[in-house]
Order: sequence, then structure tokens, then C-alpha cells
Amino acid sequence: MVSIYGIVFGPPVNSQPPRERFVVWNYPALTPGATGDEITLRPGSNISSDTIIKGYILSVPDDVNHVGVIARFTLTYYDVFGRKHASIYDYHSQIGWISRGHFSDIEYDIYELDRQTPGTQQTAQFVHRLGKIAQP
Repeated sequence: MVSIYGIVFGPPVNSQPPRERFVVWNYPALTPGATGDEITLRPGSNISSDTIIKGYILSVPDDVNHVGVIARFTLTYYDVFGRKHASIYDYHSQIGWISRGHFSDIEYDIYELDRQTPGTQQTAQFVHRLGKIAQP
């Protein structure tokens, strides 16, 4: 099964890293020419904006090379052979989407990165304990 995860970060605000992020979890792969379901990006990840995949941070860098870039969209996915890949795109207010690169053999996908964060781990532990309490 091909698993696709994505995350969108905006640019820094007043030289502070962006706090809002929007994710899509486990979007299904499409066959060539097929129309997919509408993607709904949702808040709900604990991944830090300065997390790096193949030398690129997940948020828009705060430098002169990214003036006008209002969002960075990072996709991670597994191919049919189980290898992990990433694609990174910036959205420029005047130009539109700009591909920053496509990378093979990444160490972690977006889902795995989220699962490594303390906030997500604490939530999982809380839900697990709650489940034990609720059992008869």
C-alpha cells in the first residue's frame, strides 16, 4: 500500500517560527489520470517547523531567497517497494508553486516524525491509559 502524508507551514511571523501547521494523513494513491477526493488539510500535528528533511526545513525559511513565499508543502510517501520519498514545494504569491526537490530514501515520513514528538507521545500514552480505565 502506498501511504501519502503532507504538511503545510507558513512563513515566520516577526522573525518567529510559524506555530500553525496543517496536515493530511494517509491520502490514497491514484492511478494515472484518476481524479482524487478533495484533500482536507487539518491542524493537528506536533511536528516542529524547523524539522529537516534532506536539508530542507519544513517551514518557509526566513531569508531573502524566500521573500514572497507564503507556504511550504512537504509530501512524504512510500512507493510500491516500501521505499520512502519526499517532495517539497513552496508557494510564491506572484509565481505559484515552485518545486524545491524530490528526494528518495528519506529516514522518516511525516507520520513518523509526528509520532516522535513529545506532544504526540504524551497524547498516545493518555489515550492508552484512558482505554485501560474504561475497560470493565
